[in-house]
Amino acid sequence: MSGDTSRDPLAVLLVEDHPAEVELIGDIARRCAVSVRLQVASDGEEALAQLADIGDSDAPDLVVLDLNLPRMDGRELLERLQADRALRSIPVVVFSSSSAADDVQSAYGAGASFYLVKPRTLADFTAEVERLFEFWSGAVLSPRPELPIAPRRPTLR
Repeated sequence: MSGDTSRDPLAVLLVEDHPAEVELIGDIARRCAVSVRLQVASDGEEALAQLADIGDSDAPDLVVLDLNLPRMDGRELLERLQADRALRSIPVVVFSSSSAADDVQSAYGAGASFYLVKPRTLADFTAEVERLFEFWSGAVLSPRPELPIAPRRPTLR
């Protein structure tokens, strides 16, 4: 299945240190029903450096973040993103192998938009990443419906 070319691609910053998962997510992104432009950082420091080098128009639409990373982990990166006025509006989906309640709570407390536990089977992992990209593509790229404006009543004088 090829990506949808009828709208702009979903720009995703994937912050993941496992090369096999990066490769798998990249393959899924290329075959996804929506168009995805994937940029990769292997830890929080690299992600912040990449984000510092881009302008507002090039900012990612979504950050997909593993929690357990070398140098700067996902928890600290979440806190740094939330502390930065220019970056705090970017939705962050934590995609972690941890299902520990403390990790989930701390991720939401640090500003995560959503928390997903990485499935253990390849088929489930693939399906979950496809759903992730499709949902967020619709959430951040779809035009917002305009609210109808009620006609003004004439005033009597």
